[in-house]
Amino acid sequence: MVNFHPKAQMKPIIFEKAIEGVRHQVGPAITGQALRIARVMPPGACNGSGKFSRQVLGRKVCYLTRLHYKKVAPTLTKSPRAHILLDSNCCPSLAQAKRIASFPDAFCFVGSWDQGWERIGNSVPPRFMEAIASHVYATFLCPSDTKEQPNMPLDFIDKPINPSGPYKFTVITTFAGCGGSSLGYKWARGKILAAVEWDDNAVATYRLNHHGTPVIHRDIAKVTVEELLDLTGLRPGELDIFDGSPPCQGFSTAGKRQLDDPRNSLFKEYVRLLRGLQPKVFVMENVSGMVKGHMKHVFAIVMRELKASGYQVKCQLMNAKYFGVPQSRERVIFIGVRNDLNIEPSHLLAQTKVTGIESAPKTRTQEQRYTEHEIAMSIAHRKRHEAKGNGFGFTVLQPGKPSCTFPKTLIKFTSPRFVEGKEHWLPSTIEMNRIASFPDRFQFAGSYKDQWARIGNSVPPRFMEAIASHIYTNILSKIPEHAEETSHAQ
Repeated sequence: MVNFHPKAQMKPIIFEKAIEGVRHQVGPAITGQALRIARVMPPGACNGSGKFSRQVLGRKVCYLTRLHYKKVAPTLTKSPRAHILLDSNCCPSLAQAKRIASFPDAFCFVGSWDQGWERIGNSVPPRFMEAIASHVYATFLCPSDTKEQPNMPLDFIDKPINPSGPYKFTVITTFAGCGGSSLGYKWARGKILAAVEWDDNAVATYRLNHHGTPVIHRDIAKVTVEELLDLTGLRPGELDIFDGSPPCQGFSTAGKRQLDDPRNSLFKEYVRLLRGLQPKVFVMENVSGMVKGHMKHVFAIVMRELKASGYQVKCQLMNAKYFGVPQSRERVIFIGVRNDLNIEPSHLLAQTKVTGIESAPKTRTQEQRYTEHEIAMSIAHRKRHEAKGNGFGFTVLQPGKPSCTFPKTLIKFTSPRFVEGKEHWLPSTIEMNRIASFPDRFQFAGSYKDQWARIGNSVPPRFMEAIASHIYTNILSKIPEHAEETSHAQ
């Protein structure tokens, strides 16, 4: 598992140790009310609550801290003359303040003592940032010639689509698409009781792969809670996970992100079913555009509606490339836990190093090959947009590195591709499966263009497997009656 943040590197450094060699130096003496308060303050005491100023003056005034040589110095505030030394009624010198904040002795501050103190109080301690930057470099940026970075194996290539054996939890999935999230749930030992999807090709692909799962082939607005309960044999409150990925084009950073886009209201249909089914947990996925720019207030509305449905809700922006998927695909993941369960929802940390793609040129057909004219047109199109300073051009897929996010629409001039010598190739069906973490045996109905659309709209199965496994371990398994129910599940 990747640790995004560095661990503690050493024991805290006490003030006495930090100021060795400059202990004799002192700053300005305090006067007036501050001096009267300081005289009643013991070592290490703080007047932040006004305790000592009330003793002396009868009211709360000024923040003041008396430093203790045998303890770690407190946070240095921006305000000068807020800290006093233990053995005098003077402030620390700038030399001492620099030591506390980890600036080297040779570091110079322009202006007066007060101005230097303000700069230190407003700064990020250099030693602190050094540790963070070193960790970021070693974990994510270190080049392969200085640190071994084996490409994570694509462990999903041969995984079963319909695994056998007992299941741990139940799922109803809406906006199911071709079944990417369904496959992930099944890999995490979930049982899909029903799927809702309206697109003809997506439904054909879902049925081609997810054998035995009932599919309601209809607009979600026409699906009732009663219908789902009758189909699954459940009562309200019995379902473990209610899943949905409302169509995201209205929020997408690749689109116009119009607030009144009718596709942005489809989540309300998801909420309607959520309130009727009352599952223990819900998972809702959407694109990163939902939390960016002027769409943030739509995000706030979504959160309000989900919480009003009777759930504790948390949301996190996650990237599939850190969960065994060879594709950089950022998605907003909402996880909600029903209020009466008293379990706080949580998201998992990254599990792997970044996963890179593997090319399989022998699986391609002439349909995926670019003609010389198409290559020339693509390059010209890319250069025109580069000159305008935008990114509307094709992306080169590089083995060993994650793919870019696959869009829903195949546009040949701008679509991601492999470039091998002078030849340009769209990925084969097998290569697309692998980029999206589908196993090689997963079948897509329709044309190559249809498959591209399904991949572009899908939740990568390995991504959802990781999320579902986390939910089971950290939420569902902590519900006593759930553990009893699933122990006998077949």
